[in-house]
Amino acid sequence: MVEKGINQAYEIQRRLKVWQPRKVAVLGAGTIGLLATMVLRLRGLDVTVFGRDEPPFLNAELVDGLGPRYISTRQSSLADAAPPTGRST
Repeated sequence: MVEKGINQAYEIQRRLKVWQPRKVAVLGAGTIGLLATMVLRLRGLDVTVFGRDEPPFLNAELVDGLGPRYISTRQSSLADAAPPTGRST
């Protein structure tokens, strides 16, 4: 289901020649968030995962093992983490 949703997003945007994602934020490090992280990493995207729990935490360690960054929203807000991890406007 996660992969299907990501595939659908790509299919919808395929017609727009300007959409070329390089970075992505995954909100949540639960089962669905971990699955989305794996699928997005397989697509070659730079992934940052935001979760509530502070490390050490099993899912944070799993995220780190896959290559993406894990940021606890208890340690850093989304607004504070946006400039170093993604595009700031």
